[in-house]
Amino acid sequence: MDPRLEFTFQLLIDGTGLPRHAIMDHVFEGNMLDDINQLFLPHMRNKLLWYYQDVEEIEHRPIPEGTKKGQGKPPPPIITLKKKLFLSDGWDVRFTGVCIYMFRINVSKQLPEEGFHKDLFCGILNAQRVGLVTAIERVMEHVYMNALAHPSSDGEEDETRFPIVKNQLLPGLRSFCSALKVCEDVCNQVNLFDDGQAHMAELQDHTQLKDMAKNPTTITMLEERVNEWIKKVMEILSESEQLRREVDSSGPQDELEYWKKRGAQFSQLVSYLQDNEVQLTLSCLQIANSKVIKLWRDTDHKITFCYNEAKDNAKFIQAMEKCCHSLYLDDPVKIKDSILSLLQTVRLIHSVSQFYNTSERISSLMVKITNQMIETCKQYITCRFKETIWSQERALVRDKLIHCINLNRTYRETYLFVKNQPFLPNTEQFSFSENYVFGKFDTFCKRLNKIIAMFDLMNDYNNLFEKRMEGLLLGEGHKLSAPVLGRHVCEEITLHTVLDFMSTE
Repeated sequence: MDPRLEFTFQLLIDGTGLPRHAIMDHVFEGNMLDDINQLFLPHMRNKLLWYYQDVEEIEHRPIPEGTKKGQGKPPPPIITLKKKLFLSDGWDVRFTGVCIYMFRINVSKQLPEEGFHKDLFCGILNAQRVGLVTAIERVMEHVYMNALAHPSSDGEEDETRFPIVKNQLLPGLRSFCSALKVCEDVCNQVNLFDDGQAHMAELQDHTQLKDMAKNPTTITMLEERVNEWIKKVMEILSESEQLRREVDSSGPQDELEYWKKRGAQFSQLVSYLQDNEVQLTLSCLQIANSKVIKLWRDTDHKITFCYNEAKDNAKFIQAMEKCCHSLYLDDPVKIKDSILSLLQTVRLIHSVSQFYNTSERISSLMVKITNQMIETCKQYITCRFKETIWSQERALVRDKLIHCINLNRTYRETYLFVKNQPFLPNTEQFSFSENYVFGKFDTFCKRLNKIIAMFDLMNDYNNLFEKRMEGLLLGEGHKLSAPVLGRHVCEEITLHTVLDFMSTE
């Protein structure tokens, strides 16, 4: 069989979990073979999209015998759900199950039978388990971004040949994935004002609303309803006044996504307020001069304030996102080039924002930048946690450690430079708790300096052994050799996380 067809059928088997004979039945019943072959031909199809999900099947029941023509109604059809595998263009049918996709970028030539994997892209999305938005976000972040940011060592692609991937495509994909995460959270938000009751559905005009406002029982019921709304809204509003619980590894991207979610949450809340049921309920209480209206107005003002605050903060942090891409995508050597623009942007935010104009809040933002620098250094040293400092060449690791230490030095020096720069008149000086912001990185670099000192000590001992100093050892000491000593030291030290600067060992 054509290896390209064999690959396609195996992909469908993996995506649906169906046996091979069932896949072949679906392929022939849906006349898919010609469409599949067109993907392999030049200037034909460039993508294939399969859905495997429940499809409605309508079975018309026969008219009972003995019924005269034109008399009586035919029995209603039987509608059943049945899982089917079928091709779609992505627009004709709503996606609710499993999607298997294949596509080509270059269709100017035929897809070869040998090595076709290089030109063919494929994947599986499962909307049943995690939802469509989450499925796309995970594929983009963990498959495509990972492959583009860290190509295989034997690949033909080179960063110097394709700088647009590093400079434009990857930052764009990061921003896109961030937007999908926000979208996912907002989609899961429930309508706070939907209590399952429709007291205003029967109202036809303003006169009926006035009559309702004269009924004490109705007013009491509506007041309880609005009080419940206020209670739910205040739970969301109180988050602005509380300290956020954040992990030690929170980065600037987390800050951006928090304010994006917050802004989208209040935007959605404001749209729910425009619902006819909500507006008529408030109008009825206003006509009745209810005391609850004053509480609601105060709540409404707080909603407006928090909405504007979240929208402004998201806008300010969004301006910083472009500078932050380097913290996530580059190594410590290249990050140094973006620190100046990053800190200048933070200083501008500190001067203009009504939220980040305090030392405490700008310190919290700066700590997130420091956290990401430390995390990037750890990934750089350990090859994204695939190696240890012992599994790599000692000289290579030593250079990496020095690069991380130099990054910390540049970080602090750039801050002092930006701090002393003349800026807008009548603005507070750009300052924060330096020990709080730089202390973690300083402690981390002290750890790295100790590792470098240990490497130097091991090199000194190795030099001694190379000069045959082991001949001076007495007793069983002569059995020791440089490899044995080095292995023993490594086994003792690898029991601890050497890059954990919080560890005292």
